[in-house]
Amino acid sequence: MNSWRRLSRAAFLALTLHLVAGLAMAFMLRRGLETNADLQDRLRFLAEHAGLWRAAWLTWILAALSIMYFYAAFARTHDGPAMRIAVALGAAGVVADLSAQAIEMISLPPLAARGLAVPEALPTFFFTHRCAVLLTGFLANGLYTAAAVILCWSARRAYPRWTLAAGLGVGAPGACLSASALLASSAGMFWSNVALIPCIVLWQSGVASTASVRARAIAPAPDGKRPLVVYDGSCGICAGNLPWLHRLDWLGRFDDLPYQSEEVYRLFPQLHRTQCEQALQLAFPDGRVYAGAEAFRAVFLRMPLTLPLGLLMAIPPLPWLLRKLYPVLARNRYRLGGHCSIEATHRQESHRP
Repeated sequence: MNSWRRLSRAAFLALTLHLVAGLAMAFMLRRGLETNADLQDRLRFLAEHAGLWRAAWLTWILAALSIMYFYAAFARTHDGPAMRIAVALGAAGVVADLSAQAIEMISLPPLAARGLAVPEALPTFFFTHRCAVLLTGFLANGLYTAAAVILCWSARRAYPRWTLAAGLGVGAPGACLSASALLASSAGMFWSNVALIPCIVLWQSGVASTASVRARAIAPAPDGKRPLVVYDGSCGICAGNLPWLHRLDWLGRFDDLPYQSEEVYRLFPQLHRTQCEQALQLAFPDGRVYAGAEAFRAVFLRMPLTLPLGLLMAIPPLPWLLRKLYPVLARNRYRLGGHCSIEATHRQESHRP
């Protein structure tokens, strides 16, 4: 696997695990956190649902490890002294983060149960939780933020401006989050996260998209081992939208070739030129073939950002409607999108940054 493909997958993994951890925070951990103003309810939740509490924190452990993998993949792709410093900061952040999560998982539930039975033991509960907050909210977050800014700035010429802006945008809310954790400001931590999370999501999405395009540019020729998207290389609509496939295929699930290439029929003999002329094809190594609207839906279902659209396309009456509309679009594709040169399309893609 080339370094760009690894980076694309690492960004997708970090983004996915942080979304899962965020959902766990919102729906499973919320009652046990200091944002719960009802102290007795908070303590009862921790004491009576220790298994749920610990399982939810496991998602944050995985998220922390995915951050380290993402930083390491980023540094390996771009290399340089600043990258190695950023990885060291990130590794230190992971150590602090995992330490805090161990405290939350192991120590807090029994301390909460003891606090319910013996109110005099509550200061120990509050002190222990405070240590965890300082480790994760102040120290780990501060190290993650510094590492992210260094990574982003050091590789600024490799990414679009919006990705650079999102990456550097992590700095201010990240610093505010650390300051809020140090000052024990729950409101400050909440609003810092409100600003921080979109920046992280946009940055990691931009990195995944750019890395996916670059990985494809240096990938070997299709060998028939992955699903093949077969499009009309002389159609302005088909070839013009092909870069979106490259940007969104973060996991490297697909190869693509124009139907005018004889390589298509050598790799996938189940395909015939006549059917490829009439509709987009998605051919699988096991012999399956999807055509037209079904091919689009099958592609969408296999890419992270388009998965919801693929699911939507399966809800009646959309499948029937798309089957009716697609042939009309296909017959008029040159009138709507014009013609383009197959050679020019491939030359443009091979030099795409």
